[in-house]
Amino acid sequence: MRRPLIAAALLSPLLFAACGPNPGELEPGLRDMLRDFGRSIIVNDKEKIISYVLPSAGQRENPVGAKDLDTAEGRERIMEGNRRWCRKTFKDAGIVEEKDLETFLQALRIGISGRDAMVTFEIAAEGRRAAEIVTFRMTLTERGWRVFDYYREMKGMR
Repeated sequence: MRRPLIAAALLSPLLFAACGPNPGELEPGLRDMLRDFGRSIIVNDKEKIISYVLPSAGQRENPVGAKDLDTAEGRERIMEGNRRWCRKTFKDAGIVEEKDLETFLQALRIGISGRDAMVTFEIAAEGRRAAEIVTFRMTLTERGWRVFDYYREMKGMR
């Protein structure tokens, strides 16, 4: 009777480890994607930026915007809006040159759970603008990491 319990106790960590990818193994690939994503934003490579952001990103709780995903024109407008949002966010964060990218990558807070990740960083207060927290919600697809949602919120408003 005790042997099955002992065996179950010894095997349970192995079973839980097999339930999903190891976050430590996924983080380097995510950081590489974020470096490439940031580089494409800095040089304004429209096609590459759009390739990293899923079309439905940014449409969280937006039923009007979500309807636009059904048409080619609406989808194109949404993807262009996603690109502009990313460019403005990076500009507001002071990430405008290649040398700013490494500082950005060091300031990221990354949380990985299964095949999803939350990537956050802070935009410092400046002038009349309050400090903000930027969040990119990522998912690991067959094509690599992609942004499936993003938002900015004033620091301390969570």
